Amino acid sequence: MCPVKDFYKDVNILVTGGTGFLGKVLIEKLLRTFPDIANIYVLVRSKKGNSPGERIEHMLTDALFDLLKSTSPLSTTKIVPITGNIMEKHLGMSSEDRTFLIQNIDVIFHAAASIKFDDPLTEAVLTNVRSAREMALLALEMKRLKVFLHVSTAYSYSGKEKIVPEEFHPAQGNWRDAIHLAEHGDPNLINTLTAKYIEGFPNTYTFTKHLAEHCVKDLLESKIPAVIVRPTIDRNIFITGGTGFIGKVLIEKLLRSCPNVGNIYLLIRGKKGKGLQERLEEMLSGPLFDLLKETNPKALNKIVPISGDITKKGLGLSDEDRQVLIERINVIFNVAASVRFDDCLEQAILINVRSAQEMALLALQMKSIKVFLHVSTAYCINSTNTTVEEEFHPQSGNWRDAIYIAENDNDGLSSALLHKFIEGYPNTYTFTKQLAEHCIKDLLEFKIPTVIARPTIVSNIIDEPLKGFTDNLNGPTGMALAGGLGILRMFRADGSKPLDQVPVDIVVKALILSALNIGVKGLTKNIPIIHVSSYGLTQILAADYMSISRDLLRRSPFQRAIWVPNVGFTVCWYNYLIQVFLFQLLPAIFIDLLAKLSGHKPQLFKIQRKIFIANVMLSHFLINSWNFKNNNFIKTFEMLSESDQLDFGFHDVDNSKLRDHFQDCINFMKKEILKESTVKPARNIIQEIIYVIDDAVKAIFYLTCFWTIFFKTRLNTYIYNCNSEHTFSNMVVNDWYKDSNVFITGGTGFIGKVLIEKLLRSCPNVGNIYLLIRGKRGKGLQERLDDLLSSPLFDLLKETNPKALNKIIPISGDITKKGLGLSDEDRQLLIQEINVIFNAAASVKFDDTLEKAILINVRSAQEMALLALQMKSIKVFSHVSTAYCTKYISTAIQEDFHPQTGNWRDAICIAENDRDGLSNVLLHKYIEGYPNTYTFTKQLAEHCIKDLLESKIPTVVVRPTIVSSIKDEPLKGFTDNLNGPIGISVAGGLGILRIINANDSNLMDQIPVDIVVKGLILTAFNIGVKGTSENIPVIHSSSNGFTQLSIRDYTAVGMDIISKSPIQRAIWVPNVGYTQCWYNYLIQMFVFQLLPAIFIDLLLKLSGHKPQLFKIQRKIFIANMMLSNFWRDSWIFKNDNFIKTFENLSEYEQDDFGFHDVDNSKLWDYYKDSADYVRREILKESITKSPNYTIRNMYVYFETIIF
Repeated sequence: MCPVKDFYKDVNILVTGGTGFLGKVLIEKLLRTFPDIANIYVLVRSKKGNSPGERIEHMLTDALFDLLKSTSPLSTTKIVPITGNIMEKHLGMSSEDRTFLIQNIDVIFHAAASIKFDDPLTEAVLTNVRSAREMALLALEMKRLKVFLHVSTAYSYSGKEKIVPEEFHPAQGNWRDAIHLAEHGDPNLINTLTAKYIEGFPNTYTFTKHLAEHCVKDLLESKIPAVIVRPTIDRNIFITGGTGFIGKVLIEKLLRSCPNVGNIYLLIRGKKGKGLQERLEEMLSGPLFDLLKETNPKALNKIVPISGDITKKGLGLSDEDRQVLIERINVIFNVAASVRFDDCLEQAILINVRSAQEMALLALQMKSIKVFLHVSTAYCINSTNTTVEEEFHPQSGNWRDAIYIAENDNDGLSSALLHKFIEGYPNTYTFTKQLAEHCIKDLLEFKIPTVIARPTIVSNIIDEPLKGFTDNLNGPTGMALAGGLGILRMFRADGSKPLDQVPVDIVVKALILSALNIGVKGLTKNIPIIHVSSYGLTQILAADYMSISRDLLRRSPFQRAIWVPNVGFTVCWYNYLIQVFLFQLLPAIFIDLLAKLSGHKPQLFKIQRKIFIANVMLSHFLINSWNFKNNNFIKTFEMLSESDQLDFGFHDVDNSKLRDHFQDCINFMKKEILKESTVKPARNIIQEIIYVIDDAVKAIFYLTCFWTIFFKTRLNTYIYNCNSEHTFSNMVVNDWYKDSNVFITGGTGFIGKVLIEKLLRSCPNVGNIYLLIRGKRGKGLQERLDDLLSSPLFDLLKETNPKALNKIIPISGDITKKGLGLSDEDRQLLIQEINVIFNAAASVKFDDTLEKAILINVRSAQEMALLALQMKSIKVFSHVSTAYCTKYISTAIQEDFHPQTGNWRDAICIAENDRDGLSNVLLHKYIEGYPNTYTFTKQLAEHCIKDLLESKIPTVVVRPTIVSSIKDEPLKGFTDNLNGPIGISVAGGLGILRIINANDSNLMDQIPVDIVVKGLILTAFNIGVKGTSENIPVIHSSSNGFTQLSIRDYTAVGMDIISKSPIQRAIWVPNVGYTQCWYNYLIQMFVFQLLPAIFIDLLLKLSGHKPQLFKIQRKIFIANMMLSNFWRDSWIFKNDNFIKTFENLSEYEQDDFGFHDVDNSKLWDYYKDSADYVRREILKESITKSPNYTIRNMYVYFETIIF
């Protein structure tokens, strides 16, 4: 026989498919092994703007050719590109090239094919069948041809036999008809009939390769030496998480049950000083691989460790390793994840989400990727539905934002925001796993055949290769071990709920089969989801699980057990805590104490701490119950042939087999974890006595607890009923405030300045009023105080008691700063002197950034509360909040604390450490349910006050609704701002506001500021007299139950007042409309406000004046957008506490502090006073008509008609 090297000496070879995976390896092998080969002619087409020569040059840059170039650099010059295209008739070659090949070629390797499983039938026939015909016809013309080799596939077989012989399979269809149909048929019709036409074959690829074989046979048999080679699928596999529980069982199963698998590339990082090879050897030394080592030890050589780290960008891969994976990998099993439920958010995102992104991006680069399998978890759901379908759940959060946060969180803000960010999920693990699923979906859908497997609780091996095997003590396995040792007595779980657990060997079989099925099918419309769940199969209740385990352990106990195995279940959190403390922690402390006294190391308390943390983390899954629909999982096993059932079959098990399985698990734990003998010991009398003692002690304890609790409860009830109600002195308000020093924050604001004036005028014997003021716009404390007192608000006080103003003492400070920006001297002064605090400072800007709103509204409340706790003579702390600090709009909002949203301590931490603006990225998620940062931070501030001051200092929280102008005294109509309805009235009166986004039938809950201030003074008095109470009272300063106007009526009254006494600067006739529809509002605002504003600004600019109306309209739009939430919804604030505040006043005090409801006629006067004040003091207009008044009105009216 001619030696192989002699055969290839001076031979010219034609290769098709030379730029493909198989083709490249073939060319490299030929050139490296047969240096005397003549030339290799490669049929190549131009592609993506690259010529055949450029494509060959690019191919040679692959790492595959590095060895060849280093040993024989000139051999690559033997590669000669031939321009052609197998998709075209006559292979798309020129006549010159065709003639040349006919004269010179000795050997043909026809390796070209389309290996896309989802190719349309027409394209598959032209690529795989007609090209085979064209190559065969060309071969028949060749003068020197020695052999024609056609590369087919071992899967070109539609039969059902287990053993596939090396012979031609019966023809299914006619290759000539197929080519004719592809060349002349209607592609749409062909696609419609494809399924029927290729019946028996899984896809167009295997069908057309089958036809191509018969084409080559019919044309070349007995004419030219020809051979057909059918490669199997020696898939190279890439596995992440291979050193984990599922990963190592997956590796073992692939190597043992798929002996023809290619290499398994395993991503491993160095750990605890161990390198890659050490970690790999450590993994392979486990008993899991013993069976494989006996039956096929060489298979272990297929494991190739790849240095990497899923927590790092780019997976920590070197350029060389990345290129190897890109070139060689066919299947990916992305199993890696952090399954620690207590991971911080940042770490969980980097491990579970960013690694999924990196894996998906790597897969998109891979040349021969067939399937991407991602392992998720069945519990990545925050829905309350008990039945969970095999489909993607609605996305919670954005995976791109999550990665950005984790990569840029240098200050631990993600952990501070944890509970808000993962809202609805029990831990960071389940939250990040659902994000990872959507990451895979967004990146790979319609690009790579992909499948997501969601196991439930993964338990020990049930069958092979090693019954009972586990490498961890998570979930029920750890529970059984701790229970068997007697150190776990109580578990927080619902014992009546079934345990949805699946043995790891079944999980691994499902992974392998799912990858196979999706790989064969190719791209699908939607990424399939597989619930690897025991739903519908034999399941066991949690209580039965422990009962069987307890029974088995009583027959064959752990030698290290310290007490009788007996685990109870409870859903009640408090019952769980009590029993853990009594039956786990106290015994652990006692035993550790004995161990320490005897010179041994105490360790039981540490173990109990770990058990407690594990139970807290697991309780969510053990209390709740889900039905994970698993139709796709069941179907995965239904498609198996009889021959595959042995290696990959799965059959449901009955309870008797479950009992055997539990025994296997116990035996494995005894042998491999506790290093004990699995031989059943003789009957132990001492053990039996311990069981009896255990039952007796528990019975005595429970009886004692019952009688103690019963007696104590009755005693407490009797004592409580004997207590009489508190009685309070009918002390006069003015007397109570006498010589009391008052500290006020927010004193330069609307409520603050009216409060100061009222205290000085109606409580003349009040002590000093210390006023926190900061320098602003270049003005010092005294200048700002002088500005405050120059207001007409203080004119009456200056007339009646001017010396009272000397009681105002400015204190330099800033509520936005830590410690309120107080000097040590001023702080000490306040601690010694202050008796009453009114904390009225706040930012009422609805569009403040979250960071700013927290610092002003929450941290300042904390600082004020901490300061109050230091004060020597504090009598009362009054905190001003807002009635709108709730996201629960119900029929009636009660005067009590609302459920807390977020944690005020975390919020302060975020604001103090947010240097990267992450809080604003998460704004809408964090304040979810609240319309703006103002209302959100005000509710946080309330809980801050409650947590710090309740039961320590007499405290009251006052919640005003919309605060409006002064109704009675000292100056009717007074206001210092144009917020809320006042600003709306002015804008409407000027004619620049035409439309508001509101429900005009809703009632306006507004209350005059002088009534609010009276309420503040009286509530502080009442709470100060009563003293500290168990619960901080909440007061709604609301007009509910009094005369209220609807928004429509309020506007009508305003328009009536304006029509009788119009604003002189008006540019349109006042006419304000309302709409609840956001789009209607936008259209009308654009047409009737913005367009006229732009037009007038243009005229102003052309006439040399400064344009300003567009800026004003922008402010009006922002204000309306912020206020619309309060105007569209209907709010009813219960105000019983507020009304009671005014009920006990003496006749003498009624003049100064009384409040009486007003009728509609008096309301008209009130609004008229407000309008006159705004015109006189803010717009600086005369409220008497000028001679030009009527002429201007006519002009404005005419102007309005034009627009």
